[in-house]
Amino acid sequence: MALPAPVIWTAFSIAKRYLPQLTGRLFGEKGEATAEKVVDLATGLLGLPKSAGTEEIMERLAGDSLAAEQLQLSLAQIEYEEYKAEIEDRASARRSQEARGSARGNWMLGGVTLGLLACLVAVATGRITETGALALITTIAGALLKMLSDAFAFEFGSSRGSKEKDAQITEFKQAMLQFGSESIRRTAETAEKAVSRAPVVMAPAAAAPEAAPERPTSRDFVDELRQRLT
Repeated sequence: MALPAPVIWTAFSIAKRYLPQLTGRLFGEKGEATAEKVVDLATGLLGLPKSAGTEEIMERLAGDSLAAEQLQLSLAQIEYEEYKAEIEDRASARRSQEARGSARGNWMLGGVTLGLLACLVAVATGRITETGALALITTIAGALLKMLSDAFAFEFGSSRGSKEKDAQITEFKQAMLQFGSESIRRTAETAEKAVSRAPVVMAPAAAAPEAAPERPTSRDFVDELRQRLT
């Protein structure tokens, strides 16, 4: 049963005012159920009937800050539950797709094995003696053997086991790089602000070295006396 348009509009008005990111979940397959939750939650907190109009609900919320805060927290919880359900649906669809892919791989592996056995039987029985036909069968058998070896390498090697790990590691590295870049940027901005706000202090000029006092020369009294006598 489709909800009346006023109910959807009321839910949209409430979400737009108190949790804008929830507005996108009011449309689509599950949108009506989410809209009904929003209206029921607001009217329940305010003690109003479910048939209350949009203007009445918005006016009561504007005049009751406590109810508005409780409503905002409850809307955030609804948005979280919707997001969690969406993630689980995606994971379920991914698992189903992987299961179908695994089944197709098993059928392909069985076909390759049967084809390789048929080639070996045709050569081993000796029924085909023409050189061209034997060369063609040998070529086909080689191609099938290569497919079979690749399938075993994927199944029992590190390719399948590490496929999801590689994706997780890539996402982790990307997140760490973004975090590191953001940290570096913030550190640089903080350093620039600190430098721009710091007072400029002029370094005192280096004082000129004082001249060393002249050492008095020693007088030669004997030589002076000799000069006077002569």
